[in-house]
Amino acid sequence: MEKNQLTTIYWKKDYKIKLEDTIKKQEKTIKYLKNIIKYFENNNITYYKKFDKRDFNKIQEYLKNMIYYNHCQDNFSVHYQTDVIGTKTLYIYINNDKQYSCDIEISCTHLDNSVEYNNVLEIAKNRLLYVQEQYNQNKKIFKNFDTYFKKYNDKVREFKKFIDTTHLNNIIDIYIYANEKDGN
Repeated sequence: MEKNQLTTIYWKKDYKIKLEDTIKKQEKTIKYLKNIIKYFENNNITYYKKFDKRDFNKIQEYLKNMIYYNHCQDNFSVHYQTDVIGTKTLYIYINNDKQYSCDIEISCTHLDNSVEYNNVLEIAKNRLLYVQEQYNQNKKIFKNFDTYFKKYNDKVREFKKFIDTTHLNNIIDIYIYANEKDGN
């Protein structure tokens, strides 16, 4: 039988800090994507038929005002990699975390060794739209953080009362931990 667990959130401060960190990373990601789109448009690049260290150095030079390293909790870097089968991907690290939401796959090598070149400008624009949407959602959550967590905790307490009165936990393994007080 499957076990289900539901609990109230007591240490809200941890979640708030994580959300704030995510928002800051998304702001840097949006700035990077806008800059890389501008780079592609200014240099009239839609496809890279050949991407190598020289192309990457040009991108790094263009983004030199964004690339920095203060310490482990505050840094930004741009990288590219060629995986085992030959797929090339441009990506970034923010605070030593790879930001998968903005990977730009330059080319893809198939099993028959044929190479498919991707429209990097279109990929970057689509990634920007996706990250901006996530950023707007997270800003809304952050703005209403205490209200949302209070509502969530109230629903968990309400559900616990329902389970306790109906005794559904006799036939379904449901573990509900509903702290009566909201924490920090």
